[in-house]
Amino acid sequence: MNDEISITFEKHNAYTRCIIEGSALTSSYKKLQDTIDKVIGEKVDSKKYLVFDFSQASMISSTCINVINSRTEQLKNSDWELVVISPADERGEIFELTGFNVIYPVYNSMEAFMVHKEIKE
Repeated sequence: MNDEISITFEKHNAYTRCIIEGSALTSSYKKLQDTIDKVIGEKVDSKKYLVFDFSQASMISSTCINVINSRTEQLKNSDWELVVISPADERGEIFELTGFNVIYPVYNSMEAFMVHKEIKE
């Protein structure tokens, strides 16, 4: 895994997946913020899921979690529904410690998300 944050996109019919790799540290918040703003600003034909996949992140800071949280109102007023894929190990605990999992659905894998939302590809 990289030390620097890397964000890549996969666009699908029912969702857009933002894959976060490397360290999602405080110094990375601006890149993450710009990514969220770009995706939220995109027009979509129908409600879609915006999936932030942190499963490959080597570290996750609470600042990066707060960047997503700060866009809650924009997300509510858009055609996007936010979903988070967290690492299955102790790195994923930050979503529980910050209370993020109460606001947005957090899954431990893409497969779990797709089964729960009945998405077929």
